[in-house]
Parts: sequence; C-alpha cells; structure tokens
Amino acid sequence: MNLYEKLCRISVQALFFFYVTGASAQTLPNGTFAQTSWGAMEFSCISSDLCFASYENGTAFLYFSSPDRDANFQGYWAETESSEPCADNLQFPNIGTNAWGRVNLSFDYDRNNWTGVWGYCNAPLTMDLVGARSGTLQTQSTQTEITAECKITSGGEVLRGPCLFEAGEDGSFYVVTDDIPGLRGEISSISVTILEKGFAEVRGLTRDGINSRWGSAQRSTTDKACWTGADFEVCAY
Repeated sequence: MNLYEKLCRISVQALFFFYVTGASAQTLPNGTFAQTSWGAMEFSCISSDLCFASYENGTAFLYFSSPDRDANFQGYWAETESSEPCADNLQFPNIGTNAWGRVNLSFDYDRNNWTGVWGYCNAPLTMDLVGARSGTLQTQSTQTEITAECKITSGGEVLRGPCLFEAGEDGSFYVVTDDIPGLRGEISSISVTILEKGFAEVRGLTRDGINSRWGSAQRSTTDKACWTGADFEVCAY
C-alpha cells in the first residue's frame, strides 16, 4: 500500500470520529498556524501520527502522517486548481482534484514551527514550505515573527537574503528587509495585502517613512511563495 492509499484509508476511517468528537491531538495541538508560506492554516489532528490542515479559506488541504511517530511528517497537498495539473485525478477525503503534490514537514521540539519541502504531483520536492504557530495558549512562548528567506526582484535586479516574516489575515503578510543586501538602508519592509484570491497589493516602506505603492500583484503559478507584479516580484520562503 503506497503512502497516498494509506493516508486516505486511515483518514476516511477516522474522519467521522474526528468531526463528531473533536478529538484532540496527541502530538500536534489543534489550532492555527498563522504564519506559513501559504498563508494561515488550521490544523486538526486525529491521532499522534495523522493530521489534516486547511488553508485558502478552507478550499485547500494538507494530509500528512508520521510513519515513525516522530517530528517528521509526509503526505500530500490538494487544491482546486494548479498551474501544473497532474495526469491523475485523486480523491482525497475533502476534495477530488488533479491539483495535488507531495509534501514533507519537520517540526521543532515544541511542535510550534516547521520547515519543509513540497513539489507538484510526484515530482521531486524542491520548493520550501515553512510555518509557525502564533498566539497559542498551548505553548511556553508565543512567536509573532519567523525568520525566512526573501527574494525581491525589482527593475531586473534580484536581491536575496534573510528577512523577518509576519503573516496577517487571509494570507496577507509583510517582511522586514533590513538584512537583505541592496535593500539595507533603503526599504525597511514590504507588505503584501490580499485583495481577493490570487491577487494582492504590494507596498514598500522606505527608511524615510514613506509608504510607497509598488502596485498590484498576482500569486505566481510556478512558485506559490511569490507574488508577481508588472516590474517586481516578492518571494518569501
């Protein structure tokens, strides 16, 4: 039995129990991971090694488990559409779609932050996926920002470096760019405000306190961590 079949079989068996009883997780606390590469995610764990997550206002999902019952999880993401649709249409517990792929997540000791990778369909996992819990009462500390890797493209110039990432509502976010060479001393932060699904407005705050409008942007069809405008692109990993 492959991973997809195992996940679906276990999840279907547990789904009724989960929704009726609201069973709490043994390994990962249920609740919101507010700061992730794909916007806020709601986690619901059936047991210590089987979890679901929803995002994009409940239209997209993660299904993952930990074969060794440790901090390392593997599974699938599933959405309504994709820029790289798969040849096979898979039926997941919440959605049947050809927009899916594999994902691996590794959580920290407190299960409040993760690093991971993802890919389309059964292709190699080459793209980063990070997340952090915020505002929870189930942890010893509350983290409001996470360190990410940013790539800012403007006027044909590509600038990369570490940044502080903080998520807002509905997938909006801003990044503090003080440590990115080329932006240091000019732009202190960049905000991406979601207007509707797949569309956002991007602004940059200068060192002089000027909140300049960069323009509208669309979520990249090739890299979900990126928002692309007419002459710029903002990516946070």
